[in-house]
Amino acid sequence: MPCGEERHRLRWEGGELRALDHADPESERTLAALGGVRCACVDALDAWAAHAADPRVLVLASRGPGDPLAAPQDDAAPPAPLAPARAPRRGTAMAVLSAVRLPPGGSPARHGPPADPLIGLLDLGGGLPERLVATVAEHWRGQLERPGGADAPERALLHAALHGRLLVALAGWLARPLPELGLELEMIEADGARGLELEPGAERIRAALPFAWLTEVFCRDLAVLLGRFCLAAAWTHGGALALDTVTVDGADRARVTIALG
Repeated sequence: MPCGEERHRLRWEGGELRALDHADPESERTLAALGGVRCACVDALDAWAAHAADPRVLVLASRGPGDPLAAPQDDAAPPAPLAPARAPRRGTAMAVLSAVRLPPGGSPARHGPPADPLIGLLDLGGGLPERLVATVAEHWRGQLERPGGADAPERALLHAALHGRLLVALAGWLARPLPELGLELEMIEADGARGLELEPGAERIRAALPFAWLTEVFCRDLAVLLGRFCLAAAWTHGGALALDTVTVDGADRARVTIALG
């Protein structure tokens, strides 16, 4: 990414974002606080830390290769800076969701409040936005498994995130345009009975999946395998990956095992 007059490297490694060309980010933060020049790479690290549990990521980010972010309406608008920002407080999720405008069949455009560093994070490229989505999804998967881990507005936002990504995955599997699909999704508990039912013509789909499907399946790019749709994925004691899959007509539900290594 551009950093001053040079281009520097960012890498996601071990669950963290790292600035490879900065040996001592903390010292650079101190210099910036004392009135020095801000460092774009360190700003990116700080923005990542501030938004690693931000549920807005799951609404604003692309929902996959078949769902590119829309182009900005105002091409003259400057890119959002990656300045540090405070993560949203609990209970604000519905306000965020209601403020996001979704263009037909696509994710929100790459624009928003000019000082919002989240937009800059989603513009990084190199697969980093997808890593950020996976990081946020894993955080909220854990939260949902705790009593009182997510309040009603947050659950509504997470339901919307699951619905949108499931819909995109189903559209790719069925080779149908998004507007033609009607999806009724029940977001169940992690240990609930998962299911997928397609009406004739696949115009109406009913699904029961937990939010954990995002981290187990979607973020691993396992939603469609060998023409089958994956409802669940788990590691076996032998180190293989076991997938619970279903056919388009729903008549054949089978476990597919992938041996790794």
